[in-house]
Amino acid sequence: GMGQERNAWFSQGKKTSYDATFPTVMEKLKRISGIKVDEALLQKFIPHAGLLNIDEVEDIGKAWLQVSKKVAVDVHELRRNILPLSALYSIAEHSRALLVALTDGALPSNTGGGYNLRVILRRALSFIDGHKWDIDIAELCRWHADYLKPLFPELKESLKQVEKILEVEKEKYNATKQKTQSVVSKLLQEEIDENTLLQLYDSQGIPPELIRDEALKLGRKIIVPDNFYARV
Repeated sequence: GMGQERNAWFSQGKKTSYDATFPTVMEKLKRISGIKVDEALLQKFIPHAGLLNIDEVEDIGKAWLQVSKKVAVDVHELRRNILPLSALYSIAEHSRALLVALTDGALPSNTGGGYNLRVILRRALSFIDGHKWDIDIAELCRWHADYLKPLFPELKESLKQVEKILEVEKEKYNATKQKTQSVVSKLLQEEIDENTLLQLYDSQGIPPELIRDEALKLGRKIIVPDNFYARV
């Protein structure tokens, strides 16, 4: 259960397993997003990144402070540098997972494994929207398929079907965004706490980032906990 990515990561001496397993995709994403990686900071940060595993940390805010002290960088500056790059890695990983799963015949849905696919797609789309990146998930899947063709040629053969499914799911996501506007306007009359965010995500599939962004437009600040998806 060690995972082949770790062997590729260690043998190549890359900073992360993502840079080892889909290097061409990451280079394209960095160019499109305009992210300039602070290599010196990343080299100091990576050995301590495991301390921020939200599945194992009770207080993620405190964990960020601890890591910031270890790398001798202000915690706000550290988060400003690391979180966008983390989002970019997540988009790359989620899109590859979707490509493989959809090629195998899985479909996004509201139950079971299909629900997981819908969640990671919407999470990737929310990262793209939140950072205002000009990234297309279907195109990203094409990049993955090109890179993986020597090992898995079937991925490239299934691209048209995958793109159709992604387009349908993106339309549903956009419809959810529209619904969020009316939901938030009603909720603002009440208290929107973490339990409310969890309930809306679980029952209606509305990501907390959408609620936060819509509330901000209406002059209300809502905090999305760092461990929200771990709670889900």
